[in-house]
Amino acid sequence: CSEFLQRLVTLKCDHDGKTVGNAIFPNDPNNQADRFGNRCRSTLRDLVDDFKKTLKELNQLLKTDAPEKAFEISKILACLKLIKARAMVYFDAKEMLGKLDGVLGVDSWKSVSIASTPAKAAARGAEYEPASWGQIAERVRKWVVEHFKPQPDMMVKIKISSDRVQFFQLIGRKAAAAESLVKLEEVLGSDGDVGAVLKGDYQAKVTGALSTVWAELNKHVDALKNEQIDPAKFSDDAYSNKQDNDFQQTKARFDEVNRLYGAVSLYKEHIAGSMQGNDAEAMDLDTLSDVLLQRVVNMADKVEKLGTDLDGVSGMLMCMHSQAEELLFQAADCKKVVASALEKFQSAEATKAMGISKLAVKLRHARMRPAGEAVVRGYDAFQGYLTQVFNQKTQSQDINYVLQNIKLDANQFNSSTAGSNYAEFDKEYKQRVDELLTGGLTETQLVSMIKNIVAGLHISHAPGCVMWTVDMKRAMPKLVALVFAVWTLHHSKRFLKAMDSTDKKAFLFMPHPVQVVAIFALLGMDSTREGLERSLVQVRTGEGKSAVLGVTASVFALFQCRVYCACYSEYLSQRDGASMEFLFKALGILEDVKYMTLSQVCEYEVNKQVNIREELEALITGSGGGGGAANVKSSGPRKPRVLLVDEVDVFFSKDFYGSAYVPACALRHSSISDLIREIYKTGIPLTMATVKTWTTYSNVTSVLKGWDFLVDAAVEELLQCMETFAEDVIENEYIVKDDKIGYKEQDSIAFNISYGYTTLLAYLKENQKGNISEHSLARNLKFNVRCGSFSYAKLPRDFDLVMGVTGTLETMSEEERRIVKEEYDIKKLVYMPSVYGHNQVQTRRITAARNKDEFVKTLVEEIETHRKNRAAIVFFDSSMELRDFSKQPQFEHGNDASYLLEEIYPEEKDQIVKIRAAQIDAITLATKPFGRGTDFQCMDDTVQQHGGIHIIQTFVAETLSEEIQIKGRTARQGEKGSWSMVLMQSEVTERYGIPGPELDGILSGGESDESRKALWGLLNKKRLEVCETELQEMVKEVVLNAKVHEAALKFTESLMKGDVDPIKKHLEAQIRSAAAGPGMQGKARIMVLLDATGSMGRMMDAAKDTVGLMFDRAGEIIKEHLGDATEQFEMQFAVYRNYSSGPGKLLEASAWKSDPAALRQFLGSTKCSGGQGNEAVEIAFWHANQEQDVKQIVIIADAMGNTPAEVEQKRRGIGERQFAGTRFEVKTTVDKELALLKEKKIPVDAFHLVANSNLKRYYDQITEATGGTNQYLNVQKPEGRELFIGHITTAILQHVGGEGKGADLVGAYMRKFGGGKMHS
Repeated sequence: CSEFLQRLVTLKCDHDGKTVGNAIFPNDPNNQADRFGNRCRSTLRDLVDDFKKTLKELNQLLKTDAPEKAFEISKILACLKLIKARAMVYFDAKEMLGKLDGVLGVDSWKSVSIASTPAKAAARGAEYEPASWGQIAERVRKWVVEHFKPQPDMMVKIKISSDRVQFFQLIGRKAAAAESLVKLEEVLGSDGDVGAVLKGDYQAKVTGALSTVWAELNKHVDALKNEQIDPAKFSDDAYSNKQDNDFQQTKARFDEVNRLYGAVSLYKEHIAGSMQGNDAEAMDLDTLSDVLLQRVVNMADKVEKLGTDLDGVSGMLMCMHSQAEELLFQAADCKKVVASALEKFQSAEATKAMGISKLAVKLRHARMRPAGEAVVRGYDAFQGYLTQVFNQKTQSQDINYVLQNIKLDANQFNSSTAGSNYAEFDKEYKQRVDELLTGGLTETQLVSMIKNIVAGLHISHAPGCVMWTVDMKRAMPKLVALVFAVWTLHHSKRFLKAMDSTDKKAFLFMPHPVQVVAIFALLGMDSTREGLERSLVQVRTGEGKSAVLGVTASVFALFQCRVYCACYSEYLSQRDGASMEFLFKALGILEDVKYMTLSQVCEYEVNKQVNIREELEALITGSGGGGGAANVKSSGPRKPRVLLVDEVDVFFSKDFYGSAYVPACALRHSSISDLIREIYKTGIPLTMATVKTWTTYSNVTSVLKGWDFLVDAAVEELLQCMETFAEDVIENEYIVKDDKIGYKEQDSIAFNISYGYTTLLAYLKENQKGNISEHSLARNLKFNVRCGSFSYAKLPRDFDLVMGVTGTLETMSEEERRIVKEEYDIKKLVYMPSVYGHNQVQTRRITAARNKDEFVKTLVEEIETHRKNRAAIVFFDSSMELRDFSKQPQFEHGNDASYLLEEIYPEEKDQIVKIRAAQIDAITLATKPFGRGTDFQCMDDTVQQHGGIHIIQTFVAETLSEEIQIKGRTARQGEKGSWSMVLMQSEVTERYGIPGPELDGILSGGESDESRKALWGLLNKKRLEVCETELQEMVKEVVLNAKVHEAALKFTESLMKGDVDPIKKHLEAQIRSAAAGPGMQGKARIMVLLDATGSMGRMMDAAKDTVGLMFDRAGEIIKEHLGDATEQFEMQFAVYRNYSSGPGKLLEASAWKSDPAALRQFLGSTKCSGGQGNEAVEIAFWHANQEQDVKQIVIIADAMGNTPAEVEQKRRGIGERQFAGTRFEVKTTVDKELALLKEKKIPVDAFHLVANSNLKRYYDQITEATGGTNQYLNVQKPEGRELFIGHITTAILQHVGGEGKGADLVGAYMRKFGGGKMHS
C-alpha cells in the first residue's frame, strides 16, 4: 500500500498531469478518492504524532532538574524500544506527508488530529527532530555516561539546606536506577564508554563515596576527642580569642563535622534504601554523637575542678559553647551540659560568694570576645547580669526624659498627670520588690493583692461596651505595679538565690519608664475623665513591645475582658505568647488572653458561635449537625472583647486591609477520593459530560444526595485547574516538607495555606514522584466548598475596643490616619521616645546601577567595603534574586556567605541569626521577610568598634515602615550600625515612572550627601504616591467586600439555625459567581495578559486591587440594563515572563472566572520575577490562541516581545533541553501568533507602562493589526488606575451587550463612572 501510494503521489508531483492527477486525487470534496487521500494523510499524521509523543516522553525522562522524576530506567527502556521499532516507519511517513501536502495542499493539521488544548498542542511536534534512530541512541548514551560514569562527590559543600537535600535525593534516584541500567544494553549496545558504564557498578561508586565521607568524619571526631585544651592559656594576659588559632581551627573542624555528619544522615534518609547490602547500618551516628558529647562533659568536669580560676573557667565554657553553636545535631544536648556546669558554678561553696557577675565580666573582656560574649548571651545563668547592663545603659532615659520627649498626634499630652501616675507606680513597685528580695512577700500574696484590688472595683460591663471608671483609673498605678512585680519575680527567680543581697536589686528585670508610660497611655491614664479612648502607641522595635502588650492584656483580662493579641507573624505571635504565659497563669487569666495572627483572629471570629466548616460538612454529608441551638457554642456570659494589634502598619498591607478571609469546608469521603483519582489519571482533555457517565461520579452523588450542584461545581473547577496546572513546573512556589505541601509566608513556610485544587493537584503530582505519602495524599483528596468571604477590614469593628502597638507609627500616611480615626474610632496616637536615646544608624550610600553588570559590581564593592572588621547583611526582594547574585562570578564569597531563606531548616536559621550573621567579616544574603522582627546578635566588640552591622538593601521597600524595619536590623539597643541601598535603575524608572534624565541628573552628583538625599527623597515621594493610590483602591475594595461580608454573616446565621434552603442558595450564589469553563456559550470572555517580570510588581498589585471593582461596576450596569448580571462574563489573567525563568514560570494562567475573589487569589499568589530585555510576548499570544471563545485581549507590558533571533538565543541560553517535553517545546514568534489572532478576529488592546517612543510604536503596530488600541498607563496615579478599570470594564460591557446593546451599556457606564473607552 505504501509503495502504491508513493507511486501515485510521485506521478502527480513529477509530471503535473492534471488529467491523471485529478483522477487519482480530485479536488471535488464529494469524490471518494479525495477522501481516500485525506484519510491516508490523516493516518500518517497519527503515526507521526504517536512517535513524537513517545519521543517527547523520552525527552522528559532524560531531564534531571528535579531528582524526584529522574532516572526512570524502565520507562526510558520502554520508550527506546518503541522508538527503535517505529523509527524507520516514522521517517518514511514524514517524507510521505511532505509529498501528500504538495498534492492535497497544506491544511490546519491541529484541527485534524489533535484537540485544541495546551497539553495536546504541545504533543503535535517536538523541538528535538532526530534524523535517524542512531542520533536518538547516541543522545541516550551520552546521558548515561554523563550521569553514571563519575563517582558522586558527597564531600561537596552546599550552603543551603534545602539544596543539600535535593542533591542527595538525586544520588538516591541514581542508585535506585543503577540495578536496571544494564537493561539499556540491548537497545544502546555495549561499545565504548557506555558499555563500561552499563556493566559497571554505580552503587559501588556511591558506597565508595560514602566510605570517604565516613572516614573523613571519623578522622575529625577522633581529632576532637583527643584534643587537649590547657586552661592555663586563657590566663595569659596576651591571650586573645580572635587570635587563638587552635580555637579557630577547632571551630573549622566543627563545621566539617557538621557537614559530614549531615551527609551521612542524608545518605541514610535518601539513598540507603536503594542500595544492595546497606553499609549505612554500620555507620552509627548516635555513637559518634555520644563521643562528641562526652567531650563537652569532660570539659564540664574541668570547669568544676578549676573553681575560682575565672580565666580557666571562661576558656573552658567558651570551648564547650562553641561546640553547642556549631554542631546543630547535638546543640540542645551540649547546651544542657553547659547550663548544668554554670548551675554548679553558682551553687558551689568555692565560687558561690564570687557571684556569676564576676564570671560574666571575665567572659565579656576583650580578650575573650567574641566567644565569651556568646556564652553570656546564651544561658539563663547570666540573665541577671545582662539585666544589670541593660538597666545601666538605659538609666539616663528616666521618667523625666520620657515625659519631655513623648509626643501625641493633635492632642496635648498631660505630662503632670502622667508624672504623678508614674511616681505612684514607682513607689508601689519598689516597695513590693524590696519585700520580695527580703522574703517578706511571695508570688501568691502578690496575686491575692491584685485580685483584692479588682474585686473592690465592682466591675460590671454593660453589653457592647467596656466599663472604665475614674475609680478603675485611680487603682491602675498600684495594679500595674503589682503585675510588674509578678513579672519581675518570674524573670529573677533563676538567679536571685545566687546573688548577694546587696547586689540583687541591680540585677532585677525591671520595666523601663517608656514601657510603663506606654501602658498608661493605652489604659487611658493621661486623662482623669471616665471612659477609655481607643489608642495606638509607638514603641520602637526591640524596645519592649512584648512586655507592653502582655501587661496591658493582663489588666484588661483582670478587668473581666477577653483579649486578643494579634500579630502579622505566626512565629512572633507564638514567641510572645509563650514568653507571657507565666504571667497569665499566675494571674488566673490564661483563658481570657489569646495570642494569634490576624488570620487566626479572623478564623476565630468566623467560628465564634459555630464551627462553620464542621457544621457545613456534617450537613452536606448527613453525618450529623444541621444547626439548631444545640450546635451553637456557649461560653457563658459575654465578656467585652478587646483587640490589641501588634505592628498596626501591617494591617494596612495588601494582604489584609482590602482583602477577604475565605474559609472553605472540606468534603472528604472514599467515593470523593476515588473520583478525584480517576479524573487525575484520565487527564485532559476531559469534559463534565464524560465524568458524569462514570460510576465513581454516581457514587459521589449518592453519598451527597441533594447536593449535586456542589459535586458538579467541584469537578468543573478541578478540570479547569488541570487545564492550567503546569505538570512541567519547576517547583519554587510551594515547598514539600515533612510529608506536606507548604507555601512561603513571611519568614517561614506555612502548611495551612491552600490554593484550592491547585494545591490538591500538587499533592497528586508529588505523590506520584514519591515525595508525598499515601496517607498524606488521602487527607488532601477532598472537595472544597467556599463558605463565603469575610472582610479583614470589618474585623476590628466587631470588637468592643481596639488598641495597637507598633514600631513605625510615625510612617503612617494621612489616609491611614484618617481610616484609623474615622472608621475604627481610634482618636489617640502616642509616640514613645527610644529606651536607648538617639538611634545611631548611619546612611552610607544610595545609588542605582545602569545595568545588571554594574549592579553586581557595585553591590560586591559595597559588601567588600563594609564587611571588613564588620559584618554585612544583604537583603533581596526574593530568593530568586538572591540565588542569582550568589552565582555571579564577581561575587567570590559564595561558599563562605550565609544564606537566610524561608525554606531552610529552623535550627539553621537560628544559627545564622544568633551566631554567624554578625561575626567579624561575615556576609549574609537574606530575603526581605527577615527584614522584620529578626534580632541579629553581634557578639564581637571589634564589629562594634568599626561601626557595627552594615545592612545593604537591594530593592525599594514597598512602604517606608518596611524600610525602617529593615534598617532596624542594625544599630539595635543603642549599638552602632549603618545602612545603604544599591538598586537597579530599571526598577526605579519602571516601578515608579521616574524619567531617565531626571534620575541621571541626580546620580551625576556621585556619592555626595546631597545626591544621596535627593535620590532617597525622590524615591520616597514616589513611593508615598503609589501607596496612597493603592490604599485608595483598597478602600474601594473594602466597600465591595462589605456586601459579600454581610452575605457570609447571613449564611452563618442560617447554618446556626439549620435552615437548609438559604444555605443552598448562598452556596449556589458562590458557585455562580465563580462559574467558568469551556463550553459556556454566550459569555463575554476577556483575557488580560500581564508581564510578570521583576519590574511589574506595582502593576500586579494594581490588577489585584482593582479586579473586584471592575466586576462590581460591570455587574451593576448589566443588572440595571439587562436584568441579570450572573454568568454574563468571565475573565482570565495570564502572566508571562521570559525564557530565563524556565518552562515552569514562563507562563501562568488563572482559570476562567466570574468571581473576582478567585482572580485576586491567583494574582496574590503570583510573584513578579526574572526579566531578560525584551520579554516573551510571543508566549502570551500563543496562550491566547490555545483558549476558546476569547472576545478581547488586553496586554499590559513595559517591554517589547522577543525577536525570532532572541527566541533562539534565550532558549539556548537556558538550555533547549529545559523545554523538551513541555508545552513550550515548539518555538513561536510574535508575528506567527499575531497572524492567528487576526485570523480569529480577536482585537488586542495594549497598555504600555513606559513612556518610550519605540515601545509605543511596537504596540501601536500590534493593536492596529488586530483592530485594538494602545495607550500609555501610569498605575501609580489614581487617574491611571481609573483608566485601567474603565477600559477593562467597558470591554466587558461591550461584549456582553454585543452589537445590539454594547454601546448602550458602555454609555451607561461612562455616564455613571466616567472614563472608559468605546469598543468596536
